[in-house]
Amino acid sequence: MVTSDGHPALRYPPGQPLILAGLMESARITGLPEALVFRAFIALVVMIVPILIYQITAAVFDQGIALLSSVLFAAYPFYLWLTKQPNSEIPFFLLFFAVLYIFVRSIEAQCFTAWHGLTIGGLIGIASLIRPIVLALSGVFLLALWLCQKRWTIRQRIVFSLLLVLGNALVVLPWEVWAREKTGQWILLSTNGPPSIVDGLTFAVKERPSNNVLPVSPELGVLMQEVRDRSGQLQSVAAIGGLLVRKFRQEPVAVTKLIVLKMSRAWYATDSQSHERWIVFFQAPCILFSVIGGVAAVKTGGGPRRLALLMLLVTCYFWLMTTIGLSILRYMVPAMGLLMPFASLGIIAVGRRLWKPQHFWYQMDRL
Repeated sequence: MVTSDGHPALRYPPGQPLILAGLMESARITGLPEALVFRAFIALVVMIVPILIYQITAAVFDQGIALLSSVLFAAYPFYLWLTKQPNSEIPFFLLFFAVLYIFVRSIEAQCFTAWHGLTIGGLIGIASLIRPIVLALSGVFLLALWLCQKRWTIRQRIVFSLLLVLGNALVVLPWEVWAREKTGQWILLSTNGPPSIVDGLTFAVKERPSNNVLPVSPELGVLMQEVRDRSGQLQSVAAIGGLLVRKFRQEPVAVTKLIVLKMSRAWYATDSQSHERWIVFFQAPCILFSVIGGVAAVKTGGGPRRLALLMLLVTCYFWLMTTIGLSILRYMVPAMGLLMPFASLGIIAVGRRLWKPQHFWYQMDRL
């Protein structure tokens, strides 16, 4: 695992390069064009992921809601946009929703299955070697387990938790140990964390080929420019955090505005800062219906409430990690897949409220 100049390749974890190498080797062995192999793999994932969403939803809701959930995500334009080339999101989607499927089936099952914990941990470990954004996702699933699964004994939950952590460690530790041997220090999956955070703090003052300039208030522009000027010194998360703490003490309003702006942009922004108004127009009803459906699920109780809690925890995790890094919608697309069951429930609930056949025919009789 080295770069073209022979240095250890540590900027990104090895998951996606290994997958691409495997696909290229498959093309070489079969004699098929590489482009065809890549497209076939992408098409396979595009078909499987909505099926997994259907199965996740069907674990607690009826088949109508499950089917609508899978259709909504299969047609979700920002999911389809990521399939135009072999992005790292493609295999990540497959692993991520497989983890959710196994976890939901585990907490909804009547019997305790210990090996599910090891499988979930291993799949999260593989997913983190593809997309480092999930480096702490195991903690979210552990929290969800202890909050949602009250039917298991404490001993069963402890065993499941330990196996989940073990499965994650067995996958990630070999890479971490290799990276430490090459650098002499431990890294969090990759060395791209600090540059990504700095990039997310300076998005309005970066030079872009499209010449799109995001208008921000003067104090935000000054703050971003100062972070950019010091980017050479911000080589660790601790250094970036220290700078933000000092700036917050000096200019709390500017730092607060920056955080709020990053939190909101996570749901609609693009790296090129183009077409964002149209994205807001499309995203707003999706999020609104998801909130309506989530509230209805919580009121229903039982499985729907447990699924709503799980999806809330995981969605908030992605929201937090996207806000910390570069706040763009691309990193929130997995969370949008989580919201589709509740968007479906919200659409059906609103539809039933607006369309009342008995009221319509009553009015016709009066006429």
